[in-house]
Amino acid sequence: MGQKPPPGAEELEFIYERMARGLGGLDIQEEMKDTEFPLRTDGRFFRQRRKEFEAARKVLESGIAAEQDPLVTEKRREHETQLVSALSMLIMDPEINMAELHVWTETGLENVTAIPDTLDVRCLMHHLGSEDSILVTHRKSADAFKTGVELSTLFERQLADRLKAANLPVQDGGGERDPQINSQYLNTAKAAALGLEQRVEASRLRRIQLRAGHPFFWLQLDHANIALGSAEQIDTAEAIHRNIRTSFEPELTLKFREAQTSYVDLALTLGRLIAVRIQQRTFNKGPCEVCEVWGGL
Repeated sequence: MGQKPPPGAEELEFIYERMARGLGGLDIQEEMKDTEFPLRTDGRFFRQRRKEFEAARKVLESGIAAEQDPLVTEKRREHETQLVSALSMLIMDPEINMAELHVWTETGLENVTAIPDTLDVRCLMHHLGSEDSILVTHRKSADAFKTGVELSTLFERQLADRLKAANLPVQDGGGERDPQINSQYLNTAKAAALGLEQRVEASRLRRIQLRAGHPFFWLQLDHANIALGSAEQIDTAEAIHRNIRTSFEPELTLKFREAQTSYVDLALTLGRLIAVRIQQRTFNKGPCEVCEVWGGL
């Protein structure tokens, strides 16, 4: 007779189940006669299966004891609470105004898009997995936000170049002798151009002479000073601001609005996913650097 094949999963399950019931090798051999499994007559085969069974049982009993250990149970409960708290740190604000940030202000950009580097969040990454729907949506939200900020920055640079060509330097607090466009001019013009607020009505823009006989005028928007210069310079600044939506490439503003809409939708979806997961409290079992000492969640 040839050598019998090694036992498969179903045969091992059959043998281990009977060992758990206390049957010996001869008894199991007898029951196997009525099965499709190979006829095992070698006593060494059952002694080897017994060793495997006893080793597996010790591991399982140790795991069950750990599960029932009140200290481990409490640690796992605390760890789960830490993971839930870390989930909340992944929420992205759907109402943030990406037009007020700039690519060159890396800190401001990272504060919105980066995943916080804390111990709880690092542990959460182990218990979610890179393809978890929460992390996938977070990455897509961050990409849409960065795209919007880049387009907003491009628009602001084009606007600043146009004002500079009109001899209107972008600066704040240049004094009453120096023509100037301040940051509020840029922000309000950009908001109007990118569709973040309604069209600037004629009644909202007005000019005020600095004082009688003075050659400079203020350009005001809703009574806030946004530009200072000669009558000719203020004419230019007012015309640019008033016609801002038709003065730049339509594709730029369209792409920005698409990026903004995408970001808002993704941020809202992310918030819903996190809210559901907080209620479910479902995490991968794989241990992180905190819970590996007791075998993970």
